Amino acid sequence: MINPSKKTMKITYGLAGLLTLIFILTITVFSPASTVNKKRYSIQLQFIHEADISNIDIITIQHGDSAIILSRSDNMWLLANQNDVNDKIPADVQKLKSFFILLASKHAMAKAGNTADKDNSYGLDTEESTTITLYKNGLAYQSLNFGALNFSQTQRYFTSTELKSVFLAGQEFDAFLKTSVTAWADPYIISTQLLNDVFSMGLAQTADFYDYKKNQNTTLTSSDKEENKSIQKLFDLRHGGFALDLQNQSANDQQNKVLAVKIQMGDKSQINLDISEHPTIENEYIVFTTFNSQRLEKSFSYKTQISAWTYSKISEMMLNTK
Repeated sequence: MINPSKKTMKITYGLAGLLTLIFILTITVFSPASTVNKKRYSIQLQFIHEADISNIDIITIQHGDSAIILSRSDNMWLLANQNDVNDKIPADVQKLKSFFILLASKHAMAKAGNTADKDNSYGLDTEESTTITLYKNGLAYQSLNFGALNFSQTQRYFTSTELKSVFLAGQEFDAFLKTSVTAWADPYIISTQLLNDVFSMGLAQTADFYDYKKNQNTTLTSSDKEENKSIQKLFDLRHGGFALDLQNQSANDQQNKVLAVKIQMGDKSQINLDISEHPTIENEYIVFTTFNSQRLEKSFSYKTQISAWTYSKISEMMLNTK
């Protein structure tokens, strides 16, 4: 008979103990009670139903002292700053569509704590938090509050007016937490939202340019291939946001006016660009954009700011430079 050595016996007993420990851990981790416990601390959240999207007419986004207001009026989504709610420019409807899709989707969120226990570690009560308030038919009905990033920097603490707990939201919300004009405005001087969705003007036929300094007039037509390319470039030009530091200046003011562009559209409607030198900021220009449709008996005007570089591009189009 072979007698095992003491060293062999120790190894055998040690291996048996390790296997027992693994078995206990396996039972603990994969037991039904543990699964129920995990489910208890996560939730499926859907902020709005698809049927509610058409009733949302105002969205405010507040981050510290900065806030923007998105409002739906006369089939248009418009953007304004909190400090000047009457100065509105067209909003980026493609971004709004993506935002509504996100709100109407279901999101699995893990519970991080209770709102009663929230403190600066969640960042929900500090200037670093961002609050999005949704209005339905003019009345506020839900606020979404996003706080600091968690330890892994991959999720953000979140709660709302309808929740009693703090959860962890994914990074897919981060793109919609910005309060900058560039994040939410229709980026083009000639708004694609108004051109395609609101007024549906068709294709440009002619573009008349008038240079006030040179007292010079130029007309480009879409029937000429090269001139048509110049006209189409007008629709690709971007603005730099709200026109700043103005004293109730309008498109009819002749002071500082340098260029006027009148675009005749396919349905006999017009788009006018009245461009003036900025009265207080050097190498900046103000563009008053006006959509005017006789077919719809409707018009809309707004003002944006452009750089000297963008103005020079418009001047080049007037000269029809190739």
